[in-house]
Amino acid sequence: MVKELFECQGYNASKLWKKYFPEGADADVKAWKDDDFLSTNIYAQVKHHSGYTGKQGIDQIINAIKYEEEKTGEKYIG
Repeated sequence: MVKELFECQGYNASKLWKKYFPEGADADVKAWKDDDFLSTNIYAQVKHHSGYTGKQGIDQIINAIKYEEEKTGEKYIG
């Protein structure tokens, strides 16, 4: 559903398989959009529970972005 929401907003999107990232990194959906002036990449984690998630999810997203930067040679975060 999250993938489809990104697509409704004009993004290309793909659901990432669980073993896509090394241990300590995780994202469930990657969405991207390019135009003449800007390239946008979004990595999202999708949670289905109640309560507090904690900092671990944020750390996993940061590590996923760092992994992608190393793999592609592009800089995603400042």
